[in-house]
Amino acid sequence: PDHTIAVTNAGHLPYVSRWRAVDGWGLNDQEIAHDGLSAKILDRYRPDVIQFDGSYTPMTGPISEATPWGKATAVMKEYAESHGYTLAAAFGVTPYKAHYYFVRPDCPEHDELVRRIRAVDYYIGGAPVRCFDFSARDRG
Repeated sequence: PDHTIAVTNAGHLPYVSRWRAVDGWGLNDQEIAHDGLSAKILDRYRPDVIQFDGSYTPMTGPISEATPWGKATAVMKEYAESHGYTLAAAFGVTPYKAHYYFVRPDCPEHDELVRRIRAVDYYIGGAPVRCFDFSARDRG
């Protein structure tokens, strides 16, 4: 209960973790629903973990901000990268759609959270195939 997670899908992860949650899509937050997610909002909550669904790779280019979902995802990605968050995992069946997990560098449980995230047997949307962690290629 002392942790905060920012997510694009405010359902399963906040429920299971019982952490405070920032709903990047805004379905559970009036300010975000009206004004959209911003770095200012993320600064206020200082999430320990940022999780978002991303449909981008170095090959496909940056996240499209043409939709509110895309804007929220781009804000989360930019915030995580500009604040030095560790990319713990990018789980997906293909590199073109993955669930990204970033951990705040000064979180007291940083190393343990990164280890636990990377150890998950991850499946997306009931797919019968275990997801691959595409960030593992960058770690060597």
